[in-house]
Amino acid sequence: MNGERSRFEGQILDTYGFVRKSGYSVSPNTTAQVQRREHRWEIVYGRKNYQKSSVLKRFCRKGVPKDKRIAVWLTVSETGDGPSYEQRFRQACSSPCQPDFKSVIFEDLRRTFPDNSNFHGGSQSERLMGSLKLVLEAFASFRPDPGYCQGMNSIAATFILLRGTELDCFTLLDRVIFHIVPSSYYSSNLKGLRIERLVFKSLVQKYCPQQFARIEQFSGFELYFDKWFVCLFIDCLPMELALRIWDMLFYESFKVFHRAALTIIHRLKDEILATNDFMVLADLFSSLKDNPKFYNSQAFVIEMKSLTSSLSINTVSALRNQMRSVVEKEIEEHDMKLRKRQEEMARKRESEQQSRKQESGTRQRQTSTTVTSSANNSVVYRNSSRTSENTVKTVPL
Repeated sequence: MNGERSRFEGQILDTYGFVRKSGYSVSPNTTAQVQRREHRWEIVYGRKNYQKSSVLKRFCRKGVPKDKRIAVWLTVSETGDGPSYEQRFRQACSSPCQPDFKSVIFEDLRRTFPDNSNFHGGSQSERLMGSLKLVLEAFASFRPDPGYCQGMNSIAATFILLRGTELDCFTLLDRVIFHIVPSSYYSSNLKGLRIERLVFKSLVQKYCPQQFARIEQFSGFELYFDKWFVCLFIDCLPMELALRIWDMLFYESFKVFHRAALTIIHRLKDEILATNDFMVLADLFSSLKDNPKFYNSQAFVIEMKSLTSSLSINTVSALRNQMRSVVEKEIEEHDMKLRKRQEEMARKRESEQQSRKQESGTRQRQTSTTVTSSANNSVVYRNSSRTSENTVKTVPL
C-alpha cells in the first residue's frame, strides 16, 4: 500500500484522482463555467426534485454537478419495472457468484483505473476495491446472462468514484447494461456491440468521409474503437468529458454515444489525415485522455451539438436494423463453422479411440499367440526329454 501511495506523490492529478501528464490544466473560463452551473443547479434543484422535464434535460446537456450525478442518473434512468433494486441487491449478495465470473472479476480488480490515486494507494483504496468487488459479483449473480464482461469494472468503478452507495452502483450498472446500451450488447457473442460498431462505421463514412477513407486504408476499422464501446468512453477520455457524455446518455438514448464518437473523429481530422502508419493511428485513438483537444468538455459538447444535430434516433434505429441482419449472418456462419470443427474433432477423437482399441486388440492377440507358442515349445521339450531318456535306457552296454 505504501509503495502504491508513493507512486502518486508529485504527480499531477485531476479532480477525480487520475494522473495527468505535464501540461495538463483547466482554464479559468472552464472553472467559472462549472461554478455557474453548480449555482444554477442549487437554485433550481436545491431540493433534489429531479423529475424528468424539458428543463432537466437542458440542464443535463449543460452538465450535472459532480456531487449530484448519482442522484440525477438514478432518477432519469428510472424504469419502474419489477421489485425494488434494494430487494434484488440483497438477494444477489446472498447468492453465490459463478466461479468463472468470480475469477475474472478478481483479475480485473487490479486492472481497474491503474492511474487513479483513489483506487490504488489512497487511504480508502481497500474500501473502494471491496465495494467494487461486491457490486460486480452481485450483478453477475443477479444477471448470470451476461454475468460479467470486461469493461463492466470501469463502469461500476465510475459510480463508486462518484461516491455512490453499493446499492446505487448495483442499480445503475444494471440499468446501463439492460436499459441504456442496446440489447445483447454484453451478451456472450456481443451481438449488440457488434451491431453498434457497424452503425458507427456507417456514420463515420457519412459525417467524416475523409477520415473514414484514411482509416479504411488500414485493416480492422472496428478494432480501433473497441475500448470506446466496451467502456462507454470511461478510461478513454478525460473523466470530466466522459461524464458530460454520460449526463446526456442517461437521460436520452445511445444515440448520444455515436454523436460523441463522431465528434472525436471530427476533432482529430488533421492528425488522422496526416498519418500513414497503423501504429500511430492506433496510438492516437487510445491516448485521448492526454490530448489537449479534449480538456474543455463544454467546447466539445457545443461542437457535438453542431456537428451531429441532424442525427436522429430514427436514423440510428434504421442503421441498427440494417446491420442486425449482417451481424446475425456472421454469427450464424461462425456458429456453423464452430459446429463443423467440433464435429470434426469428435470424429477424430472417435477414430483415435477406435485405432487405440484395434491396436490394443492386436497386442492382446500377439500376446496370446506368444504364450501359446511358448507353451507348445515346452511340451515338445518335455517330450523330447522323455524320448531321449528312453533312448538312453535302450542302448546296450
